[in-house]
Amino acid sequence: MMVDRLRQPLRVIVLDFGLVFNHLEEWTGANLQSRWYRSSEVLLGAPFTEAIDGLWLHRRRNAYGHHHVPWL
Repeated sequence: MMVDRLRQPLRVIVLDFGLVFNHLEEWTGANLQSRWYRSSEVLLGAPFTEAIDGLWLHRRRNAYGHHHVPWL
């Protein structure tokens, strides 16, 4: 969601809280990300941090391209 596209054109608020967890370290190997865009750490059950979301965005951008996801 764009907050104020005229005064702050690059400020975005993320509104999707579909897979929110309180303590990520307790959820190793769980369904943390969309099935088709999971990071390697989640697939292998390895330790991970919040940085896995960056890989998810990268994979989604590559799958759909910039014209389908204008905010990437």
